[in-house]
Amino acid sequence: MVGEHASYTLTVSNVGNAAATVPITITDTLPLALTYVSASGTGWDCTSTSPPKVTCTTDTGLGPFLGPPPPPSLPPITVVVSVGPGAVPSVTNEAMVASDCGDLNLQNNTDDDTVRVTFLTPAPLLSPVGLLIAVALVLGVGFHGLRTRRLE
Repeated sequence: MVGEHASYTLTVSNVGNAAATVPITITDTLPLALTYVSASGTGWDCTSTSPPKVTCTTDTGLGPFLGPPPPPSLPPITVVVSVGPGAVPSVTNEAMVASDCGDLNLQNNTDDDTVRVTFLTPAPLLSPVGLLIAVALVLGVGFHGLRTRRLE
């Protein structure tokens, strides 16, 4: 929701038949409606630049996928963002991974996620009479005890 923090989890898996050599780098280009707050993951060194781009690098290699599933993967990265009003009605975040392994299939190195975003609906404000009724109900006061007198 707009005005709140949200998070993305980025996970790198190797589905290829060759090892992913170090360094392995993930680049997450944040949509302009999201403001970077933080990024972290075990074994990852994460930084942010402007325009909003998060770059995380690790010196941990990733072995080849020899089957059966699941393929080998690295610890996840959590990217925390603040959601701005420009994110309504939806926003798409895209991340890309790169390694010096001579990857023959670059098509599976990028992924995106589209999420629906809404405004936070504030609680309705009570009028003075509505507030009095709400207080009376909470305190258990009956209306039969309330009287008005006209002073002369």
